[in-house]
Amino acid sequence: MAGCDTSAVVDAMGLKMADLFPPRNTPAPHQQRRIVATYDYTDEAGKLLFQSVRYEPKGFKQRRSDGKGGWTWSLNGVRRVLYRLTLIIEAGEDSFIFMVEGEKDADRISTQGTVATTTSGGACKGNLTDLTPLHNRHIVLLPDNDATGRKHVQQLAALLHGKAASVRVLDLAKHADMPAKGDVSDWLDAGHDTDELIKLAECTPTWEPSDTTQSDETQLPKMRALAMRIGIDVDDEMTSYLWRRRLINGSLNVLFSRPGRGKSTVAADITAHVTRGRSWADGSVCESGSALYLRGEGTDRAIHDRMLQAGADPSRYAIIGRAEGAGNPMIDLASDVPLLAARLDDLPYTKLIIVDTLDSLYPSMNMIDNAKIRACLWPLQELAASRNICVLICAHTNKGGHADPLDRLSGGRAIGGAARAVWYLGKIDCEADEHYLACVKANDFLAAPAMEYAIVGCGNVDMPGAIRWIGERDDVSAWDLDNLQKQGGDGTSKAQQCADWLAHLLAGGPVEVSKVNTLAEDAGFGEYVIKKAKRALNIDTKAAKGIQPVRWYLCLQGQTAPVLDIAMSGGGM
Repeated sequence: MAGCDTSAVVDAMGLKMADLFPPRNTPAPHQQRRIVATYDYTDEAGKLLFQSVRYEPKGFKQRRSDGKGGWTWSLNGVRRVLYRLTLIIEAGEDSFIFMVEGEKDADRISTQGTVATTTSGGACKGNLTDLTPLHNRHIVLLPDNDATGRKHVQQLAALLHGKAASVRVLDLAKHADMPAKGDVSDWLDAGHDTDELIKLAECTPTWEPSDTTQSDETQLPKMRALAMRIGIDVDDEMTSYLWRRRLINGSLNVLFSRPGRGKSTVAADITAHVTRGRSWADGSVCESGSALYLRGEGTDRAIHDRMLQAGADPSRYAIIGRAEGAGNPMIDLASDVPLLAARLDDLPYTKLIIVDTLDSLYPSMNMIDNAKIRACLWPLQELAASRNICVLICAHTNKGGHADPLDRLSGGRAIGGAARAVWYLGKIDCEADEHYLACVKANDFLAAPAMEYAIVGCGNVDMPGAIRWIGERDDVSAWDLDNLQKQGGDGTSKAQQCADWLAHLLAGGPVEVSKVNTLAEDAGFGEYVIKKAKRALNIDTKAAKGIQPVRWYLCLQGQTAPVLDIAMSGGGM
């Protein structure tokens, strides 16, 4: 009744207030559905890696053992293998291996004495699975009778082309009546058998990459739609780390600094930890895997030397520095991420991709347009998320005199906004050997303290140095490094410090602009703060007289540009 107290209404109905709310400890939605089947995915020795779980009403989810008799409903950090992997390994080299869409169909074929497999996670996700056991084997792909099924086998065919001994796409709907969305199990239920399946495979031509191999249905233009995932289909596990509380899997991470702070050397050290599976400097566990180093600066030899000094396993990292074939060999990740994804298929168990550096590997990126920056980074972010890979982007500082460390990142807030973790490499004392890795931004996790390190030599002046981690420092932040803090030691603002410095510099007379810029950068003043100081002091920029080409000087009020001898220009009569 309107106006009545809620508790009075509840009492009148013979209920309690608690009855209005769901009970505590309600099972998660995927635990409320009924499990009708589980499918084990094992390694080559038959050891369980993970399970695919089928529910009623129909739905699927993956889980792995938590080591305590229970399950973790996530495959973060788990090697994605083919279903029935041991049977693939045991099969004769000349026999067909049938690939279907789903474990139920693979089981149905395999029970009749023929080897069949599938990938986990559903259609069009074959790139997430290690397909190397299918290399040099004879593969027959069986699409479901719908557009998604045919698209799925086209993706698998492209991934296996040139690696498998042969690839065939056998569309059973072209040989018999099949219901819409029907599969090989429906075909077998109609009275067919695996002997007929093998005969059809033998008569099927090998697949070659061509637009004409796609059905008319798959060639129809697709309308743009928004991808949506119901909450029960999202992994329940918390943030997954490459380096706990520092580098996040499945995301973009940024490492930036002024020149000479060791970005590439730190990147090589991180690669060494991943390829060797060595514990991190703070004692946290590092899961071993492969690493891909995208080189935008330097040479393969220089990167390899850093890797050797860091102790990386050379069999578990690869370097990409250019594109192959016709056209421009320069890499541009704004458009070349599909090429990157294709090469990842040749480097199993990739845990880390290093982009060194942002500017050199995104030459078409407009560092002024925030929207374009985010659009350029989006494909790389999607690749990281789809394969749960940590992408570490090495970047430079800009020349601004901004107070906030994040504003010193080249590309600014747009780069920082796209990344889930941003770390700055710097020094407190520019003359000292101590360096620090300090957090600038941490999304989705509580950042670890700054880590102190030194760059040490190897005794060979022709080789690069290596990182020696010293330990965590709770008393150091990014604000303390490289004059990034807003306030000086005497409490004056950065702009005021710059104005005082510039007034002192010009007190003896006008100074050439190029020299002022060099001295300002050495003093830690960027372009932005220099402009503020010039406005505060009413400084004019004037051309020197008597010389060509023109030389520009900064002049205080009342000062005039110098008159220079024409001979200084290298000209004359």
